[in-house]
Amino acid sequence: MRLPPDVPVTELFVTHTGITAAMLARAAPAAQVMARLEARLNAPPYRLVAHSAHTEATLIGGQRRHCPTLAAIPLICTVKLARALLPELRSHKLDLVARRLGLALPADRHRAMPDVELTSKVFTRLTVDGVRTGRWRTLLELQRVGGINPKPRFRRAGRAGEDVRVQPVRARAAHDLLAEPVPRRRRPPRRRAGRCDHRALRLLRRLQEEAHHRHRHRPGLGLGRAGLGARQAGAALCPG
Repeated sequence: MRLPPDVPVTELFVTHTGITAAMLARAAPAAQVMARLEARLNAPPYRLVAHSAHTEATLIGGQRRHCPTLAAIPLICTVKLARALLPELRSHKLDLVARRLGLALPADRHRAMPDVELTSKVFTRLTVDGVRTGRWRTLLELQRVGGINPKPRFRRAGRAGEDVRVQPVRARAAHDLLAEPVPRRRRPPRRRAGRCDHRALRLLRRLQEEAHHRHRHRPGLGLGRAGLGARQAGAALCPG
């Protein structure tokens, strides 16, 4: 697949993969490749499996207009599965995980098809080992441990000529009944400025009753100082 014009082909990339700039120049553009892959997706539901699947999710999300069905498919990351089953490894790179599982590395590693085949073998072993150890038994449990939601699509909110903001919308496949979103930690609600809780109201009411009680037993004292103290306490407890 041809790289975008603004993406350089570095020496490290050539050394690592053996792919040169001349080879990429003769390749098909990304839009054409993703459209051909999209045409094959005619028997849902699907799961995309990848090692460090966040990278694949970003790349596919960037080509969403050419492959909307593909971009809405949830992913399963073998890095997350390996971390759950092999926590003793210092790193969970594909080579280290494969060696730990006793899998042989292909001779032409870092090329597309050999990497796909190696990732498939790693995923199969991790899935079987997870079932054997009771780590997961269903696809939903597997998705809960190693799942990654597809990248959200963006749409503009507002009318023409207005100052609009880009709002993310979670991409969900309508046919995918097995998809389960990755739970997110919720922040505690913030107390709004200018509002007070019931404890502050009770304390303020008590101060006001004490002020009236003092005025009843000592009429010459007046409500000025006591009332001022109650108002100051109320302003401190209930700002705004």
